[in-house]
Amino acid sequence: MPAEEEHVGAAHLWQAKLAAEVKRAESLVPGRRRAASSAPAYSAVLAVKGHPTEADAVAGRVFGGKDGEALRKALAALGVEGDPFCMASRPSAEAEEHPDAVARRVRELAEAVEAELVLALDAVAAGDVAAAFGTEALKPGVPVHLPGHILLATDDFSAALVDEAAKRVVWRQMKALVRS
Repeated sequence: MPAEEEHVGAAHLWQAKLAAEVKRAESLVPGRRRAASSAPAYSAVLAVKGHPTEADAVAGRVFGGKDGEALRKALAALGVEGDPFCMASRPSAEAEEHPDAVARRVRELAEAVEAELVLALDAVAAGDVAAAFGTEALKPGVPVHLPGHILLATDDFSAALVDEAAKRVVWRQMKALVRS
């Protein structure tokens, strides 16, 4: 088999493995999904928001609107390659009743996409990511280094898009990745 065919075959196997692992992780939290997780072909980043928004529901995926464009631009400016895997840690109202399942789902999705960087982009996500990785509360702008992962929380990323002062604060928090 030529090298190109082997590469294509390996990519298909990886995508199938990722799809199966994402499906399993998604099944941990009960309830109807308001917005699907988006699984790019390669990502070293898991971007987490606490709850999906109406804009996410309309787009059919988390960070599917202006906040997703801003997130991708911010990551590119920081030198982070690849499209982030985006999720809502609490995809449905029923998730509130299952905090352990929410934490397991976040952890399993981080492992499935082999996320080196896990961004918690609001307070709810920060709590869920901390629970998923068994760490103390994440402080916005303070990276937590774990074996195989860097965790970083920010203030509400999506809300900051409409407030210049908040946008500067979140950008400063994200730049902590470069300094760490």
